[in-house]
Amino acid sequence: MTDQQPPSTSRRPASGRGRSLLATALPWHADSVAEARNRVRRATRQIGLAPECERSAVLAASELVSNALEHGTPPLELRLLATTAGLRLEVVDASPRVPSVLGTPVTAAAGRGLTIVEAVSSAWGHYSTSSGKCVWCEITAPAS
Repeated sequence: MTDQQPPSTSRRPASGRGRSLLATALPWHADSVAEARNRVRRATRQIGLAPECERSAVLAASELVSNALEHGTPPLELRLLATTAGLRLEVVDASPRVPSVLGTPVTAAAGRGLTIVEAVSSAWGHYSTSSGKCVWCEITAPAS
């Protein structure tokens, strides 16, 4: 991890819960990645989020849902919350397996999901739930 990448943490994000914009169960299917992108895009547009924040949130949703489908266990839930600083995206699955950055080369076909999440978010992390884990990231809105 470089100095430019946000740290990950294994505890709940410090920014509080935030206002729920989206909370939905997703089918345990590859089509859920596109569904997550579309739902996050619609939610961010409804609140008039800056286009760069929308793009980051959509990309992060795509990567976190893909990772859950690849490495997690059903069921799958997607949450999007408005925070005082911007947005928090959460993906919940039933696996207790802790996510990790693999350090995969940029030329590899797969394995860069959390590296991408690090690049587009101000912070990311995970925490255990009573039935698995939640992997989250925060997207900071530009100052107006």
